[in-house]
Amino acid sequence: MWNIIRLALACLLVLWLPATQAADSGWLQSPQNDHAQVRLRADTSNGDETRVLLAVELEKGWKTYWRSPGEGGIAPAITWQGNPPPATWFWPTPQRFDVAGISTQGYQQRVTLPIVFKGLCHSNWREGLPYPPVATFAS
Repeated sequence: MWNIIRLALACLLVLWLPATQAADSGWLQSPQNDHAQVRLRADTSNGDETRVLLAVELEKGWKTYWRSPGEGGIAPAITWQGNPPPATWFWPTPQRFDVAGISTQGYQQRVTLPIVFKGLCHSNWREGLPYPPVATFAS
């Protein structure tokens, strides 16, 4: 009897939760850089902001650089087409690399960059990215 009551309560709880699902670009890969792939996920369930996760995955042995790469790296360049609302980037703590006496900072194999746009970027990201990004990650 208690199991039936618990199941009923769990079903009611699920009905109260908002039905949200993040829009997802899937893994994208450039033919010129087959050692790297990127993925963009967006959550537009909060009308005051749009939360985006930009994931970068690299094959073993590859790395990409941080926003302040150090002596020998190249910072990522991300340009959004159109005029998106202001965004705040949250950069994970990088690792330090020393190669041939040159010190750089960055990430190995994978990194996920959270980005928060002020305001709703687009009502439905599934129809296509409202501000398609052009991203350059040196590796």
